[in-house]
Amino acid sequence: MLLRRSLLVPAVAGLVVTFSVAAAQAQVIRRPPQQQPPQQQAAPFTGVVKIEAYGQGMFKVNAEGGEALVMIKPGAKVRVTGTAQLDYLKRGQMIRFNASVDVKTGKVQSEVKKVTIFTPSPPEYQLGKVEDPSGAAGGAPATGDASGDFKPFILSGTIKAMIKSDAGHKFLVMVPTIKKPLEISIADDAAIDVDTANFNLVKQGDSIEVVKGQKAGPRILADEAKIVLANPLTGPAKRGHATPPAHGKKPDAGTEAKPDAK
Repeated sequence: MLLRRSLLVPAVAGLVVTFSVAAAQAQVIRRPPQQQPPQQQAAPFTGVVKIEAYGQGMFKVNAEGGEALVMIKPGAKVRVTGTAQLDYLKRGQMIRFNASVDVKTGKVQSEVKKVTIFTPSPPEYQLGKVEDPSGAAGGAPATGDASGDFKPFILSGTIKAMIKSDAGHKFLVMVPTIKKPLEISIADDAAIDVDTANFNLVKQGDSIEVVKGQKAGPRILADEAKIVLANPLTGPAKRGHATPPAHGKKPDAGTEAKPDAK
């Protein structure tokens, strides 16, 4: 009898374990599948919107009556246009301008009246020189030695240095197809345009046009975008300070702050 009981207990235990595993498997199989949240379908999107905030590569905007985030896709075509003040020019920037130049000596005869800060984007913007078909030098003849073989060019180069001078705003610019660096003088009232791909220049109040993109819920993915700056870019010295007088001009004494009369 003891032998039969000892053999019967393991057999019963095995049946219980087998039944428990089978029951657990049956529960797993019978469990209903979890409902996946419906995915929002991306729809083509184009439009111009105001930028409310910018950070971490995203623009917070108000689109179609609600808040949305515009994200620039990697490799997307971005164009940022606007203006800048003269003090924004600095070393390392690529600029385009018109001037009469003697290529052999590197002398620049004319004062520059217009400058464009750009990002290379062939064929429209690329470093080098081309003859100016209009024949306009872009500014008034500079004083000094006028001897040389001067020709009008459209020049695109990199600012290598800013030259301190009492005679005006002077910059040393290297143009790849000219051996010697050019020393140019930029007029006080020169127009400074910006045409770049650097969307880190964007601030609140600027506008962004999504030329090509997709919108899924609150997110807009941009394949191509144009951004227009609302205000001129300025150098660090002018941020939060009054605009200093132009070169060669003294401040108007009548505008100076006076202590309150007691």
